[in-house]
Amino acid sequence: GSTMPDVTKSIQYIQKRLKIPSLVDSTKVNYCQLPNSFSRNIEYAPFVSRAMCLANSASINDSLIGIKASFQKMHKRKAMLHHYTNYCDESLLKESLENVENIIECYQ
Repeated sequence: GSTMPDVTKSIQYIQKRLKIPSLVDSTKVNYCQLPNSFSRNIEYAPFVSRAMCLANSASINDSLIGIKASFQKMHKRKAMLHHYTNYCDESLLKESLENVENIIECYQ
């Protein structure tokens, strides 16, 4: 099994090879070993390894642009709008669109 220093070393190696300076400060990795409570053969595998990686990058921008375009197309035709305005004011939808636009701008 891997240890946390092994995982950290591998991540640092990948970050240097990618040559993306902002990735270094925007990545959080967590690695731990937990008691294996799901295995019938606990004597052969007493622990299970778990890893999690969170990365903040501009790669989400394309998805946000697509969501914005879909919303604008539907809103222009007033498609499905009544499903939302039954529960909230239409101004909340416009405010949400502005929030998405601000996020898109930040990630460019």
